[in-house]
Amino acid sequence: VFITYRHLMNQASDQVFPLLGDASIALDSVHHTATRNGIMEWQLDAASVVYSNKKNHATFNLPAITFFLDNDEKITLHGEKGEFETDSNNIKITDNVVMNHVQYQLRTSSLYYEHQTRKLFTKAPVKLFGDSFRLQADTMTFDLKTNKTIFEGHIRGAFHESG
Repeated sequence: VFITYRHLMNQASDQVFPLLGDASIALDSVHHTATRNGIMEWQLDAASVVYSNKKNHATFNLPAITFFLDNDEKITLHGEKGEFETDSNNIKITDNVVMNHVQYQLRTSSLYYEHQTRKLFTKAPVKLFGDSFRLQADTMTFDLKTNKTIFEGHIRGAFHESG
């Protein structure tokens, strides 16, 4: 983000970013990649971001995050708003959250990513759809390392053969 900011500041532009409150940087069209031990874990793209140095916090509009799994599969998240804690790399996506996988789609109102444990979770109701099933639950936790999901509370579902 800093390199992009410096690059933009060195170019002549008539675009002005309004900095509100204690914001340090505001940018349009953002791309961020997170790696651990040289392995790409996730990428974040967003329409815009406001970053605060004081709070170690960034707020995104229209975030889209791609998580890379160990089995070469991907999971993508989309939402209307996102919050990123720059000191922990934890992320919160809210408002019309959609999580896509090649085999299913999940919908919820908010979803959290805990970077240290590589888990996605929500305490909000979820709806999961696939070619041969539908599932609803009160909460969900998905472990990106093990590719296992735990649903809890008022779980309802329907399974059928596809074909």
